[in-house]
Amino acid sequence: MSVPPDSIRVALPTQCALGEGLHWDDRRGLLWFVDVYGPHVFWFNPDTQESGKRALSEPVGWVLSLHGSDNVLVGLKSGIALLNVFNDSAQIEWVDRRFPANVDHRLNDAKADKEGRLWYGSVSAVDESQPVGRLASYAFGDAAPVVIDDGYKVTNGPAFDRDCSVMLHNDSGRRITYRFDINPETGAATHRAVWRQFDEDEGCPDGMCFDSDGCVWIAHWGAGCVCRYDLDANRLLTIQMPATNVTNVCFAGRDMSRMFVTSASRGLNDAQVNAEHSAGALFEVFGVNVHGLPSWRPRI
Repeated sequence: MSVPPDSIRVALPTQCALGEGLHWDDRRGLLWFVDVYGPHVFWFNPDTQESGKRALSEPVGWVLSLHGSDNVLVGLKSGIALLNVFNDSAQIEWVDRRFPANVDHRLNDAKADKEGRLWYGSVSAVDESQPVGRLASYAFGDAAPVVIDDGYKVTNGPAFDRDCSVMLHNDSGRRITYRFDINPETGAATHRAVWRQFDEDEGCPDGMCFDSDGCVWIAHWGAGCVCRYDLDANRLLTIQMPATNVTNVCFAGRDMSRMFVTSASRGLNDAQVNAEHSAGALFEVFGVNVHGLPSWRPRI
């Protein structure tokens, strides 16, 4: 089963080198995402089509809205910080720079769980083939970030099920998705297992999210598609996208029924970029007929 090509449209014709970090902000009615190497933070209102962006001084991996704050939380190369995107004179306010704690590494992808903990990964900023990436969690306050796992080439995800008892997390460089059991109360992550090893023609698993039916959606870098899987890793649906390097997928809107996908021009040669006029754009996919889970936010 596939979604017809006419069910996909360019929602915002950004020309991101590496679009990533999709997050739905239900309080503001905004979709947030980043261009890692712009580096920019983008916001987009799906109802009014209004949009904007803010330039940053470091590569940025993700952006998350916060409870009761005008600021957003951003994952920069050297750590996490607060930023008021709508105030052009506002400067970043560092929250924690103890992870990744290496000038040759950068933060890459992140999500919050329903308790407000941050789960975020790192990757080499010099050579992504090196297995130096780590996955960490951070409960804010005085405690330091906790390294959960290491040895990754490219950390991506994570994604949590409805009760945050299951987390999926990708090593895109090895084309592996891992499954962890999570204690929602303590945040302990245990029983890491390979959830799915992808073949070369399936591309690399990148950003992902769960839907309200307990299935997971994964953007496949290099294969130009977004796929839906059940929790046993069986593929249920393939959506072929008009971009080779799709990077992230997210549900948005008042009833969490609108699907958005980011993409990248990075990794394409000039001929491919010319052929893929929408490489690096934000897409909306129609006709999926499922709903996403709430977007949990960090509690700082």
